[in-house]
Amino acid sequence: MRVTGTGITQFDVNVYKWQSNTEYSFSFLEVSNGDFKPIDRGASEDVYESTIELKGLLSDTGTYKGIQQFLSEIKANRTIDSNVITLSEINDGEHFFGEDVNYASGVSCTVLKISEISQPQFNTYSLKVTLRLLSPTFVGTSTFPDLAILSPDFKTEDKWSINKQDSYTGTFTYVEKDTDQGFFEGTFLFTRLEMRRLRRFVATNRGASFSLSGIDGVTYPFGEAWGSGAWDVRILEFKDLGFWGANNYKASLKLTTIG
Repeated sequence: MRVTGTGITQFDVNVYKWQSNTEYSFSFLEVSNGDFKPIDRGASEDVYESTIELKGLLSDTGTYKGIQQFLSEIKANRTIDSNVITLSEINDGEHFFGEDVNYASGVSCTVLKISEISQPQFNTYSLKVTLRLLSPTFVGTSTFPDLAILSPDFKTEDKWSINKQDSYTGTFTYVEKDTDQGFFEGTFLFTRLEMRRLRRFVATNRGASFSLSGIDGVTYPFGEAWGSGAWDVRILEFKDLGFWGANNYKASLKLTTIG
């Protein structure tokens, strides 16, 4: 990865690992019929951050900067009152801010947090840097992928909306709201292309309902009362869990039924 910016002498740095953190600017409100309605501040308010870990020597080793040199260059950018850096020459395995971000011409970002320097092994040092992406552009088609490769530790729930009120004499009163909801939580494996399309789907669909035909290997993902598909659902939660192997991603989804 190449780092440039005002006050910085262009340099390259190796990234050991990273974790993206995308926060979409919509949340959900449960309404009287049991449905969840999105409250959206707009895509322009979405936040794309990443924490990258640099690992290497303290001092400059030629082509690639050491930990101290990286800090010196970032401080120079701060001192000149810029606080904006550009990252370019980003490899396919370094899509820090998410697979759907456009890295073709480099990305602008600002440093939010720098960790202490640690020495995980002799003469090898580590530094974690949290970055916020500025004015991102995106690639990829908004498509919800097939839910084909599911981790075994998923959860299903058919949440009943009946209230059973006891009385002093032990006689029950049954109050039926008739707003049952089905929920499913699971972790899936996606290809790089599927993750790109899924991230774009979450970012553009923004909590709207859509039709889900099925989840491979799970006959009743929302409980037997909701049948075996198809269902109208919403994505209540999405988390990009990062790389799993060289060309795949893991992501967790929480879905709820509509109606």
